[in-house]
Amino acid sequence: MMGRLTELAQEHHVLLSGSLLAVLKDDRAAAARYLAHRGHWVHADVIEGSFRGQPGLSLAELEPLAPVAKVLDIHLMVDDPVETIKNLPIIPRRLTVQLRNLASAPEILRLARALSCEIWIAVEELAPGDIDALKALDLDGVLVMLTPPGSAGHIADLDRLNSVRAANNADLSVGVDGGVNAENLPTTASAGIRYAVSGRAFFQELRQELPHVGSVTT
Repeated sequence: MMGRLTELAQEHHVLLSGSLLAVLKDDRAAAARYLAHRGHWVHADVIEGSFRGQPGLSLAELEPLAPVAKVLDIHLMVDDPVETIKNLPIIPRRLTVQLRNLASAPEILRLARALSCEIWIAVEELAPGDIDALKALDLDGVLVMLTPPGSAGHIADLDRLNSVRAANNADLSVGVDGGVNAENLPTTASAGIRYAVSGRAFFQELRQELPHVGSVTT
C-alpha cells in the first residue's frame, strides 16, 4: 500500500528520494534496491570533517550501490570535495556538493563534469547575489537544506523556502533536503521544488513493505 508521503509526491509531481542515513548500515544496499525498484531515487550522504554531525556513508559503502547508480544521488558534505570526487568508487546519476562559499564552485564543477553526471550544488540559504552566481555556473540544479547539513534531529526550517522560491523564479531546478515529511511536503512543493529528499519519515512508511526497515535509525 502506498504511503501518504509517496502519494503526495506523485500528486505534486515531486521526485522523491530516500536518504540511506535513515537505515542501518547493513540494510542500506537492500533498501536502495527496493527504492529503485519502486521508481524512487536513492540519496547517499558522505559526511566528513567540519560537516560531521552524524556518521555518513564512507566511500567504501558507496560501492554496493553500483546497481542503483541510475537513480543514485551522492551528496558530499566534506571539507575537500575535490579530493573526494577524485576518489569516488562509482559514478552516480547525480553528484550534489555542499558548499558554504560559492567561490569554490567553478573548480569543483570542472572536475565533476568529467564524470558525465548531473551536478547540483547544495546550500543552506541563498543571498540575493547568490542567484546570479548560480545562474553563471553550468549547474543542473540547487538543493536547499531545510536542516543544518550533516546534523540529525532537526525539524525543517520552512523559512528557507524563500531560497527555494528565489531559485525557482530564476528558472533553476531546485529540491529540498532535511526534515521532509507528509505534513510539510505540500508547502515545499508549492515553493517550486521538483525533488525532495526524505529519510526517517519516508522509511517509516515503508516498514510494512520492506521488513528490515524496522531498523530505521533515530
